[in-house]
Amino acid sequence: MNRMPALTRDATTALSLLLLSLVFPACSATETEICSSGMVCPAGWSCTADGEACIEGQCGDGIPQEAEACDDGNTRDGDGCNATCTSNEKCGNGVPDPDEACDDGNTENGDTCSADCKQSAECGNRNLDVNEECDPPGDRNGYLCTKDCKISFCGNGRTEGDEECDDGNRNDNDSCLNTCKKNTCGDGYLNPDEEACDDGPATGTRTCPYGIRECEVCNAQCTAKEPGTGPYCGDGVQNSSLEECDFGQACGTCSAQCTRVKERPATGKITVVGNNASGNNLSEGHIFVISDGFHLPVIFEFLHSDEGYCDGDQREFRHCYINFKGKDDASTVAGNIARIIKQANDSNWVDVSASVVGGLDTVLLLNDSEEYKGTTGNQPLLTTIPDGALRREGMSGGVGYDCPEGSPCLNNDDCAPSLKCNSRKRCVSK
Repeated sequence: MNRMPALTRDATTALSLLLLSLVFPACSATETEICSSGMVCPAGWSCTADGEACIEGQCGDGIPQEAEACDDGNTRDGDGCNATCTSNEKCGNGVPDPDEACDDGNTENGDTCSADCKQSAECGNRNLDVNEECDPPGDRNGYLCTKDCKISFCGNGRTEGDEECDDGNRNDNDSCLNTCKKNTCGDGYLNPDEEACDDGPATGTRTCPYGIRECEVCNAQCTAKEPGTGPYCGDGVQNSSLEECDFGQACGTCSAQCTRVKERPATGKITVVGNNASGNNLSEGHIFVISDGFHLPVIFEFLHSDEGYCDGDQREFRHCYINFKGKDDASTVAGNIARIIKQANDSNWVDVSASVVGGLDTVLLLNDSEEYKGTTGNQPLLTTIPDGALRREGMSGGVGYDCPEGSPCLNNDDCAPSLKCNSRKRCVSK
């Protein structure tokens, strides 16, 4: 649309008459139009409804046409209808007006233009616009809003911040882990496209897990499996994190489970069967044998007598006699047994002490050797006496003093009696 600038009434009239006489000498005055303001509009032009301007067309004539959004009879902006009659100058009509930053045809937020038409959709305008997950960018109280107004988190399919990758899935067995770090050899996660194996931190070490002697391990490049060996209880090398000791065998103060056990002497007990009413069930000539594992065994024989005794050294064994009578009750016989064993112990025939315990019918035996103790004293009590007359247990339970020469050790309690534990923690001759 074109319009003519307004002139004063007299100047306009004079200029119009002069031009008409020069340019259109054959035209009549009816081909022009004089507006209410005195403005003369040339042929083909008309006055606006307010008479303030000439228009070539219908916008401004005050009559809304089908192609016009409005027509207020003038060609001025900012009065409710713009100069081109294309906008009623309201936000949401789809036509950006001079005082609007945008106009997308509605008055709603969250799309390409704000509800008041003052802000177009762009990251950083503090409005959550279309295609935005957050706004403004920055640390948003527990999550990061990126510079393109997207929420940053591992698994969103976008590589952001300190992420090495982000494939948008929860599968660790591909090129990108669930932590958004690249799947690399030695991380413990198999990447089938690039790796044949992955043993995590153990990759390339040729070491099996503890307790497994032989296995297949992954090489340093994660390209193939290779033979490997592993530490185990009994390999003679102490694994400090899982073992208290390892002598290569169960000996000394190291158990078969590679745990430390305290050195202790062998023990046993003898129980006399009988009661006060009927006496005991023993017979003369019944015997039992005690050995401390070092001295010659000692035979103890029951004898109908008032006194018991030991009769001196023998070449293959030593012999002691325990006095008893058929009417003696169990406690009396137990006392006689303990007394004769003590006599043999005092004579250094056997390093086993005896004492009466329990209901006074039981004799407790203890290996009390200063040198030959521990497992050395684990010698079974031998007897010809039926259980109905005499019951026995042991000798057993002794621990220590049995590791052979060359075996690992922690102290002298571990080595056999003729050996000692040297500074290199090995059992050697004294």
